[in-house]
Amino acid sequence: MLAQITFGVWPKLLPTPNAGDASYRGRQVLWRDALRHAFPHAVNDPHGLVVADRASRLHGLRNRVSHTEPLLDVNITARHDDALRLLGAISPEVRDWCAGFSRVVEVRRKCPVELSRHS
Repeated sequence: MLAQITFGVWPKLLPTPNAGDASYRGRQVLWRDALRHAFPHAVNDPHGLVVADRASRLHGLRNRVSHTEPLLDVNITARHDDALRLLGAISPEVRDWCAGFSRVVEVRRKCPVELSRHS
């Protein structure tokens, strides 16, 4: 069932640090009882907040790309790192495989203008 959930749903299921969020308790229970098993290598993230934060940032980037918004203010290196770390929380082998053929860092390095290091 988890494999059928779209990427856009994940940030809405993963834990939130905001105790004022109406879904706060439900997200904690969902992480503790189920979703943490989808990220078996997130050993330094017992509450799922790091996984949730990375997924949220990547979801935001995915939305900007899909809406063809400018990405000049996006720290592509940091988002690439988010993607690899999120993959590593699922499977270090898959992370290493993806990192082995990813050209993101190489293309970023060749960029002729200084891009933002924020976001």
